[in-house]
Amino acid sequence: MIVLGVHGGYKVEQESDPLGHTLHDGAAVIIRDGEVLAAIEEERLNRIKHSNCFPLRAIKQVLALSGLTLDEVDRIAINVTKNTLEQVDQRNFIRDVRAPLPARGKNGIAALFESHFGKDYSSRFRYCHHHIAHAWSAYGPSGFDKSLIYSVDGSGDNSSGMVLAAEGTSLQVLRDFSISQSLGALYESLIRILGYERFDEYKVMGLAPYGDPTVYEKVFQRGYQLLPEGNFSVQPPAAWFLEFAQAGLVQHTRRKGGVAGDAGANRFPRPRILSEEDRFEAPLYGRWRGAQLYVEWENPLFGAVRGGVDSTRRA
Repeated sequence: MIVLGVHGGYKVEQESDPLGHTLHDGAAVIIRDGEVLAAIEEERLNRIKHSNCFPLRAIKQVLALSGLTLDEVDRIAINVTKNTLEQVDQRNFIRDVRAPLPARGKNGIAALFESHFGKDYSSRFRYCHHHIAHAWSAYGPSGFDKSLIYSVDGSGDNSSGMVLAAEGTSLQVLRDFSISQSLGALYESLIRILGYERFDEYKVMGLAPYGDPTVYEKVFQRGYQLLPEGNFSVQPPAAWFLEFAQAGLVQHTRRKGGVAGDAGANRFPRPRILSEEDRFEAPLYGRWRGAQLYVEWENPLFGAVRGGVDSTRRA
């Protein structure tokens, strides 16, 4: 079986309107009977970093590299549910009533395939929950016959994370974390106080070892709560911001673009980087990672499945 996997938004690269773009990194991959034939991200071809448009170039490239046509593809896999795509269509229409709904009830991605390849391929589409797609991408090539999987990111299909048990060719969802529990979205919001933006998360993480997590640790501890059985809750970003303001953190920061036209002012003033910014980052990363580890080690679902996996490996 030949499968084309696609991740991307509704707009093509010439369209600047952000509505209809995915969050980041459009891409395509061709797999034949479990073997990856070709894979590439759209940014490598259109030279736009984190390109989030419909990955038309990537789709054409992987087909060309594989010596295949789209007619020879048996399935087209999408890493979100059909319901999510239909909700996106509805939201986009509400935001701009001039935007037409996809023809004959198709979702936007299916309509784009028909527009660019001249044929209705919607019968070949298969939709996969975002976090189940993450889980399969880890479990599939792992070589394990049984495994415990923890998927966590910003958001996807109205979930921010998922705990699953894998055995053979089946996955069982053990716990689904809500959007309000999103550690990824929280991290992205909080680094903006330092003047950083989306995709700067890893730069900020790199500062953590240089800071002292005890300086603002109590401020961070008030922003989340560890609950029984490996669960947790987090305050919304606005509540965290108020805590930081009361602790005197916000006054040290300046957003990109500065204030009153000061285009050169972003993040902390240069002499204060080690004394303030890194102290902020150290407890931020520590609390974020601590919540993840708590889910992994205090959750009875993890313990039960982990015990079964460990006993299988010992055998």
